[in-house]
Amino acid sequence: MLRERQAASFLGVAPKTLANWRSQGKGPKFCRLGRAIGYRQEDLDVFVADALTDPKDEPGQRARPHHGNAASVIEPVG
Repeated sequence: MLRERQAASFLGVAPKTLANWRSQGKGPKFCRLGRAIGYRQEDLDVFVADALTDPKDEPGQRARPHHGNAASVIEPVG
């Protein structure tokens, strides 16, 4: 079980962000043991996996051929 500060570090966010997410019903699953808040590593891993986004599915993005290369580069539109 990871403490809030450890979980925040793993996710790259501030502990306050986790607190805000909890109050808004967002973020990874957590466990409250008295006053202590804990996060299981497997729940953090699922949260990260669920946040993965395929760049081709992002609005405002389009593939453009790279100069003289068959590979595509994703660049913002606008």
